[in-house]
Amino acid sequence: MRELMTATAEHFTLVRDDRAEYSIEVDPREASADTIARCCANSASID
Repeated sequence: MRELMTATAEHFTLVRDDRAEYSIEVDPREASADTIARCCANSASID
């Protein structure tokens, strides 16, 4: 997750506060709750 957000930030200007919304889709079979909690997104769709 960190690598994904780092790579994204290299190509886009990301706002690191409550003004922006970043979302990800999460496969709970592939990501632990700890990983999800530490990522930079502030919403997630768990399918």
